[in-house]
Amino acid sequence: TGYYLDIFRSKSNGVNNFHDYIYHNYGEQLSLTSGGSTITNGIGSTDQTRYSSDLNTVWSYTTTSSAFIDFPGWQYFNNLNASDQTTQSITGQFDVDKIGASMYFKIPPGVNRDYTACIAPPILETESDYKAEQSDPAKNDSAQVLVIRQYGEAWNRPFILAFEPSKSNSTLQSMEHLMTDSLIVGAKITSRVNGVNIVDFVINHDNNTQTFTSNEEEIEFTGRFGIVRKYQSIDGQDSLTGLYIGEGSYIQSGNHILTPESEASSGYLQINDIITTNEKNFIQKEEINFFPNPAGSLIFFTKKIKTLEIYNVQGKLVAKKNNIVKLNISSLESGNYILLLDKVHRKELIIAR
Repeated sequence: TGYYLDIFRSKSNGVNNFHDYIYHNYGEQLSLTSGGSTITNGIGSTDQTRYSSDLNTVWSYTTTSSAFIDFPGWQYFNNLNASDQTTQSITGQFDVDKIGASMYFKIPPGVNRDYTACIAPPILETESDYKAEQSDPAKNDSAQVLVIRQYGEAWNRPFILAFEPSKSNSTLQSMEHLMTDSLIVGAKITSRVNGVNIVDFVINHDNNTQTFTSNEEEIEFTGRFGIVRKYQSIDGQDSLTGLYIGEGSYIQSGNHILTPESEASSGYLQINDIITTNEKNFIQKEEINFFPNPAGSLIFFTKKIKTLEIYNVQGKLVAKKNNIVKLNISSLESGNYILLLDKVHRKELIIAR
């Protein structure tokens, strides 16, 4: 799948009465659907009073105190087609007929907002190769615009959208928020590729100390940005395929754990790959490993090790540990060692200082 995810938080210096998320793209049309029905509740091209600002912000390019921004940004929009307020999920697409492609997007349910499709003055792309063919010839180079109005604050309830450009159908199947108490901290995104569901858990905190826990999904993450990816085969069996930390100290799914060397470090752990053939889908056998190697003081395992035995080159047992995901080896001398993981996997460790 080739989607990308936007998690956008917003704060106001004044009262958080509303926040507007504005996204523009080129194309001939923008369509929005909610609950399978197209949004058609129009408010007209001139009725912008519902979008007036009460912050009395002075327009920055004038010294006239009366030149307030009554409709911040909205004075440039035309052909407004807006929804009533809704908490339902939203699906939409920007269609670019000239190249036979669309920009699909999906928005999870749960936050009270209204959604507007409109057109705005030209952007660089619409002035050149991708002029939008509007019914009004004077507007044929306008940009297609999506505006999302969220009432109240938008920091603990950020805007979350998944976008996917494609010349065929969208692979995006569903989205839902990931929650910590009343805070929205990310999204669960399901897409379907070659008959297999790919389920991504994308977690985004506003600091490195926050922790997300899902007992149902067996996921725990401490940090600012982390991802867990799973495959779900045709018979409904889940298989964990990867853990990623963009910034954080710890991420776990089931028995699999990724711990970077520092909280400011990023890391990726590929656990296994899915292979798709014409006949069936199957998962490669998982490999247990550790890093770094050579190592100086600490090593980290790619999953929890129930039993660990360390032998020197003479075959003498020099250390034994249980139920660990990392190991302090500073007490061992430099040299070569053999690790026996869970009484099955033999690995060579080089300690170099």
